[in-house]
Formats: sequence, structure tokens, C-alpha cells
Amino acid sequence: MRSKRGVLGEGIIMMYRLALVAFVAFVVLGVSSVFYAHYIDVRDAEAVIMMRSVVDCVAPEGVVDLGVISGEILSYCGFDDEDVERFYVRVNVSDDEGDVKEFSQGDPGMMWVKEIFDKGKVAVGIEKYEPGYSKRVYDVVVLRDGVEGDGKIEVEVLVSDE
Repeated sequence: MRSKRGVLGEGIIMMYRLALVAFVAFVVLGVSSVFYAHYIDVRDAEAVIMMRSVVDCVAPEGVVDLGVISGEILSYCGFDDEDVERFYVRVNVSDDEGDVKEFSQGDPGMMWVKEIFDKGKVAVGIEKYEPGYSKRVYDVVVLRDGVEGDGKIEVEVLVSDE
């Protein structure tokens, strides 16, 4: 038989063990919450990836055939409406004479949000809502009515925060 003193000693040791396990659990959860709560913004990278996909679609091998491209640009490139609801994409095709054709899809009204962030007139704490943005100009060959000519395409992509 155990004495009451032995049972009391085991209870005290069990309280120390329980306190130690609780401390280790709080440390592990606290450290992991620091890693999982870190905000990582990938919207600029999304904009660059979307821009490259659109350029590969519109100008395969560096040739833009204006007789083939029709409708909204992202639908033409095979993106679903569900995939592109966060994007605004504009493609402006020009040749030596000037602008030839412009294609776009998405809400162009999202550009005013970008302009506000560009002016720096934003309150502290809303920086994480800045849209991702990328704009580039590529040299291409423009094929219009069977005639080839040097040209450029300007691709602009904006990714909203949602």
C-alpha cells in the first residue's frame, strides 16, 4: 500500500510535468504563429506571370496577327472568367504609323486605386491593399491584312487585392 505522502509527492511532480508540457506547447504555438501570420504579397509576381502569358498568347514567336485576335483578350487566351475576375489586362498594338488596335478585359476602374497608391496619399495600415501592377513594351512584328511590319505591343496588368 502506498502512503499518503507518496501520493502527494506524485501529484506535485505531475503538476510540474503539466506546467512543463503547457510551457512547451505555448512556445511551439507562439513560434509557429509568427511564421504563419507573416503577410506575403505576391500580386506583383502574379501581374508579371499574367503579362508573360498574355504576350505568349497574343504574339507567339513575336508575331501579332490582328486578323486572328478577337473579343476580350483573356477569353481569347483561354482563361476562364473565374480565373480573371481579379485582373485588368490591356494590350495596345501599334506599328510605325501609330496605334493599331487595343484589347482589354477586366475593370479599368481599378486603375484609380493604383493611382492613389502611386501618389502616396494612403493611410497607414492599408498598404497591404495596394494592387499588383506590371507594364512592359515588347518589340514585335505586326501582321495586318497579310502585310508584315515592325511594331510594338504595350501590355499592362493590374491585380486587385481580393
